[in-house]
Amino acid sequence: MLGLNAAIEAARAGEAGRGFEVVAKEIRKLSNETLGSTKEINSTMKGIRTAMENIDKSLDKIASIGEVQAKSVEQTIMFIKEIQGLAERLNQFAQKL
Repeated sequence: MLGLNAAIEAARAGEAGRGFEVVAKEIRKLSNETLGSTKEINSTMKGIRTAMENIDKSLDKIASIGEVQAKSVEQTIMFIKEIQGLAERLNQFAQKL
């Protein structure tokens, strides 16, 4: 918009506005480059947002797996203690024989 306004003012000024016309063209060029950069940044931000969502989902899965593994370890310890108790009883029984 600024570039268009500058071009209109340069045209109104006639010969005296020729230098201003160059500035207007540069403003338009800069405006277009800024628009392109803004679109690129927006696209990059969307990609980052998607990646962060994927990371969040992965962390949830990892946490869930960790909970399952912790329960499995607890059960394994419980079974080992139970087996140890049975082994001690068998040992005591064998010594009585």
